[in-house]
Amino acid sequence: MNAENYTRKQAGNEADWQLFEGIGYTNKVITALPRNTTPNVNLETIKANSPVLEYDFYTFNFREVAVNLRAVLTHASHAGIGVRCAVAIDDASPVLVDFQTLGRSDEWKENALKKASVKAAKQIVDRAGKHTLKIWMVDPGVLIDQVLIDLGGWKKSYAFPKETAKK
Repeated sequence: MNAENYTRKQAGNEADWQLFEGIGYTNKVITALPRNTTPNVNLETIKANSPVLEYDFYTFNFREVAVNLRAVLTHASHAGIGVRCAVAIDDASPVLVDFQTLGRSDEWKENALKKASVKAAKQIVDRAGKHTLKIWMVDPGVLIDQVLIDLGGWKKSYAFPKETAKK
């Protein structure tokens, strides 16, 4: 899924999701702004106060899945701010996803070559049918480009598969 193709979005107490064009693999990314918004790592407070993007999707089976997020490669803007968001499928507890790399580590070098950071969070799809993926802001300014829910079989590569859209 391309990040800009969310099903619903909801503003938070201090921030909201905004679209930026001209960057990323899809040429459109979603970010939570303003950048001076207070980061939030408490999972219950995230659910209550942070802006959230929702993506409806359908499955024909159930299992543990990997929610892969592709973000534009960035470093934290200043001390006290990270490069994190949180994800959950349906009513599961949010899982923190951290894109931060330090210095010129091997991970940073790999990300620089592909011009993106890809991180995954494990989630459970407990039944076939309709589900909702939720992505919350933890730190402002994270630039989310694409989402891939791997139900099994994705061969890791620089590029995500083309978006599957409901017709």
